[in-house]
Amino acid sequence: MRSHHKVTEDVAVVADDLTGAADTAIHFIPETGNFLMLDMTNELLPPVLSGAQGLALTTESRNLKPQEAACRVRLAANVLSTRSYGLIYKKMDSQLRGLPGFEVEILRRSLGFSCSFIAPAYPEQGRITQDAIHLVNGIAVAEREPGRDMVTWEGEASLPELIAAQTGVKISHIYQKEFDRGMDALCSRIERFMADGVRAITFDASGQSHLAMIARAGLRYFHNTLLAGSAGLALAASKELGIGSGRALCAVPRCHSLMFICGSATTILHRQASMLVSGVHCQEVVICSRHLTVQKCWDKLILNAVDAWLAGKDLLLRFSVEPMQVDPDTSTGMLSRLADLAKQLIEKRRPDGLFLSGGDTASAVLKKTGVKAVRLKAQAMSGMAWGHAVQGKLDSAVIITKSGAFGKEEDLIKLYGAWKKDSP
Repeated sequence: MRSHHKVTEDVAVVADDLTGAADTAIHFIPETGNFLMLDMTNELLPPVLSGAQGLALTTESRNLKPQEAACRVRLAANVLSTRSYGLIYKKMDSQLRGLPGFEVEILRRSLGFSCSFIAPAYPEQGRITQDAIHLVNGIAVAEREPGRDMVTWEGEASLPELIAAQTGVKISHIYQKEFDRGMDALCSRIERFMADGVRAITFDASGQSHLAMIARAGLRYFHNTLLAGSAGLALAASKELGIGSGRALCAVPRCHSLMFICGSATTILHRQASMLVSGVHCQEVVICSRHLTVQKCWDKLILNAVDAWLAGKDLLLRFSVEPMQVDPDTSTGMLSRLADLAKQLIEKRRPDGLFLSGGDTASAVLKKTGVKAVRLKAQAMSGMAWGHAVQGKLDSAVIITKSGAFGKEEDLIKLYGAWKKDSP
């Protein structure tokens, strides 16, 4: 049965990692407002919750087992059930990492939605779904190496097959030809699916126009549905409702001292970091295998990092581009080491601005420095959200987050120029 969505300015986003929560929520932020991004593993403090037009909740569940992930998602659902939202959006990874279908289904059931519309495509970043196959830069996700990103991906070649395997509910798929027939035909197709007991519908989407039609169908005509996708569908939903900034960029506050922490091991992030270091006056500290296995090497690394930071230089921390010769099970320990180093440096000299790339990295550093939340304001660049830290050692500092797998090689050096311009 078609019906119209309730339209309010209150929006909530639930994501399985921090950078995903941020790069999705920014599409729904009013021009003069902010979103409060909270880590569900932190205690929620009422004073922190005040003054925000929406919530972005990160469950930090991408690498968890199903039972643990389900508990985190249900906790998020419990938080959201305490107030009314015009839209609740489930962010899923555009490379289908984690347990996207499983988490969508847990949230759907927990909040009482009759069906979920699932479209992880993000054409702007090279992620599309064509003939039910989800592609990243033209390669099916099932055929891609996940990279040294401290996560693994196991899935089906077909998007609906992957979602069906993770949800256990009846699923159907909308192919591109349905979009070509127009909005009425698309909605009629969806109606037939839902009348037949379908609880999750996956969609082809090779362009933003397809995502716009999915958002319109879900928000205008099928009231009790859960929209689930990447930042691409979120952008379409914000434009459909007219409640966000409509992709408008907002200049990031100028900062004198900057620290870049790059914990993701994706190739694109390493290229971005290398271009930044070579192109500007930014000191680099690279963590190699020997630093993680030989204490003397780690101690020397800390001394070098402290010397560079106290000398007044901007600093970039990252893991070596070479494969880390450590036990794969110690990836959490690697991030903990990185976060410990960041904390020591921040205690000695607090940066005005902090860049964090990789969801696990961002979460680890913010936790280690006592940050309870981030008040998200807008985009610094495509795929990069900025806001202000709430509480902790970085209280009020400008925080910029980015997924490790997004962007162009020159993005960080462009960001640096905008961030430092006219700084005192």
